[in-house]
Amino acid sequence: MRIGSGVMRGMKVSMPNNHITRPTLVKTREAVFNMLGNDLRDVVFWDLFAGSGVMGLTACSLGAQQVVFVEKNLEACRAIRRNIAAAKERHVAQKLLPPHLQLLQGDLRVCWKRLRLARTPLCVWADPPYASSLVWAQFLFENLPRILPAGGIFCLEAADSNADQLKEFFSLDPLWVRLREKSYGGTLILMGVRG
Repeated sequence: MRIGSGVMRGMKVSMPNNHITRPTLVKTREAVFNMLGNDLRDVVFWDLFAGSGVMGLTACSLGAQQVVFVEKNLEACRAIRRNIAAAKERHVAQKLLPPHLQLLQGDLRVCWKRLRLARTPLCVWADPPYASSLVWAQFLFENLPRILPAGGIFCLEAADSNADQLKEFFSLDPLWVRLREKSYGGTLILMGVRG
């Protein structure tokens, strides 16, 4: 897997040596960043359930000022650390200021207090395990409005089979305005903005 666009285009992404993580497909990544506008200069980006960290790395490649990765799997965290080092090397080689990339290792609920102390994100990406996507979506919809500023964007990847329940989270809470949705062969991407 490689970064497909931006200053780190072509950089190989180190993958975990296990089958626990589910990498976000290239076409899904492209669609998400096309929806975000492909210009993330000065944005603070959170990559939750990060896996290899490819979404956060792509955001970094497109100019994100700071990326915070959250992942609990040990092998995945090792891969993220290798990728962070490679991303910084790539920036230095191009005489660019290295981005601020931070990994929080642990369950999202455990890391939440530390996340709240980080700089306020303008974009949050979450790709929880499909089997528990509804539980994690509810947690995020309850907690993100207290953190995201007006205009902040939340993107969620989940199983297409949960589409109706997940759309309700956006429609039932007046703080969220659903922007876009896309489906790719069983994968659903929902994007909403904080009102």
